[in-house]
Amino acid sequence: MLESYILNSVAGRHDMDSLAERWLKHKTITFEEIAGKGKNQLTFNQIALEEAGRYAAEDADVTLQLHLKMWPDLQKHKGPLNVFENIEMPLVPVLSRIERNGVKIDPKVLHNHSEELTLRLAELEKKAHEIAGEEFNLSSTKQLQTILFEKQGIKPLKKTPGGAPSTSEEVLEELALGLSVAKSDSGVSWSGEAEIDLHRQAAVDDQPENRACTYLLSPGSNRNGTFIVNRS
Repeated sequence: MLESYILNSVAGRHDMDSLAERWLKHKTITFEEIAGKGKNQLTFNQIALEEAGRYAAEDADVTLQLHLKMWPDLQKHKGPLNVFENIEMPLVPVLSRIERNGVKIDPKVLHNHSEELTLRLAELEKKAHEIAGEEFNLSSTKQLQTILFEKQGIKPLKKTPGGAPSTSEEVLEELALGLSVAKSDSGVSWSGEAEIDLHRQAAVDDQPENRACTYLLSPGSNRNGTFIVNRS
């Protein structure tokens, strides 16, 4: 997954199932296929040994095949290879220790950071309205579809299962690469606005006093994880 991200961070999702389809043209067994979904989903220890073994063996096999495909490409590029070997890989045990031991946070710092993000969001929203030529709710999928695909005339890249033009983060990122409507010269990006809002909600605002653990995002490396939080 890290090799994929280093090779092309905007290629799409970097989970194993997506990478298997992209690199190996192989559709993997999904966890939902063997465990079900929703409130009746089984935990891994409840799955029949034969099914669990097949699922785990495929994961191991696909992981190796992906590495054998990506590693030669990564070795051809000194810059990305340096990032992988000297930044990303050394960070793995650090994140592992954080997940085990937890992190101490200062609520006052988080509160100040939340206010900074709120101001930044307001600036981005204002710029987005200027680009679109009208005010609209950036959090509204329907309004965003109307602005992008009807009023701005942008050709949809993908559609939702219901047949509507997709405004997923992946689609907005791809649009932002080539369209000033999705990303202006001033740097505003609707996908970026959503990312900042998600960071504010998940890592900053959603921190009640007695919460034992939280979901933190790590900007720059596209990593995430669940960390125990100890308030100082």
